[in-house]
Amino acid sequence: MLFRSAVGTYSLDGALDVATNFLSQLAPVFSQLDKIAFHRDVSTHNILVNPANMDFTVIDFGMATDAVKWRQGGWKTGSIGGDVRHWTPSTWMLYLYGPSYLARHPVFVEQYERRIDYYAVGYLTLELLFNLLDKDTIKDTPFAEELQAVWDAWMDYWFYCMKVFQTVMTEGHGRLDEIRPRMQQMQVSSGILDRVKALVRKVQILIPKAPQMEKILCITLDMLCHSPQYEWGTICKVLRRSKSLKHERALKNSQRPQSDGVPMAQKNDVELTRENTFTETQNRKIQLQMPQGDRVLATESRAAQDKEKDIKKIGRASCRERV
Repeated sequence: MLFRSAVGTYSLDGALDVATNFLSQLAPVFSQLDKIAFHRDVSTHNILVNPANMDFTVIDFGMATDAVKWRQGGWKTGSIGGDVRHWTPSTWMLYLYGPSYLARHPVFVEQYERRIDYYAVGYLTLELLFNLLDKDTIKDTPFAEELQAVWDAWMDYWFYCMKVFQTVMTEGHGRLDEIRPRMQQMQVSSGILDRVKALVRKVQILIPKAPQMEKILCITLDMLCHSPQYEWGTICKVLRRSKSLKHERALKNSQRPQSDGVPMAQKNDVELTRENTFTETQNRKIQLQMPQGDRVLATESRAAQDKEKDIKKIGRASCRERV
């Protein structure tokens, strides 16, 4: 998606503009697509960019599936596809331990049923933001310590995804069925979920101190979470309203609005008020971090051990039959 010469060359404001522009262009596309299909393979190699004007285009719908059938249970028998670097924690849970295991965790079923494309687009938005950002400029911001912590948490997550991808390609030669035992041994879904949770915590600390980043971070983190509150339509409204306000401020040279950089709305438009955009989002993340996630982490290793025991039992029974 990115041309290499641009990596690490943007100021914070510049990187934010590109990331916001990226999300503003893709959200309306997925708002329409979501009604009929899920792309299921949103990744860097399936996003084209025109560097002259930063126009982004989604391509390759080869993995797309009927959204209605998928939501009605088609996910249980449908294939698992896409770039493993952009898989959700729920995708990893399904791949490693099967649909019956995932079904025991309804919050993650919801993510896999409805939010695969959200997660991938949110991932790419953050990848764009932090890959474009010149790390040396972080120290010049008034929230340098908090932003550095977020950058570190993102890079830890990103490098872990790259490590998993490289393991799949080098040890498994890209064949997911063959590499599954190795991925179970690595407990990848736990590794992914741990790093998403760590990123959420760091961003929660940063947001109150960096109002210009609040909008994009609240939206993208909601897209990564398995307990979301934003649909594509809401994301489009927030981004359109924010763009309109930014234009009005430039024309009138007025004081910064009370929203602190998050779209303001009429009092009866509950979805777009600052309290719901920031405070409720922050509270939702706190709820997401502990209950469901920790139960999954606690049971995941046991599921792998049980599966390994079953395999050994079958092996021993087979040996006895031969004897």
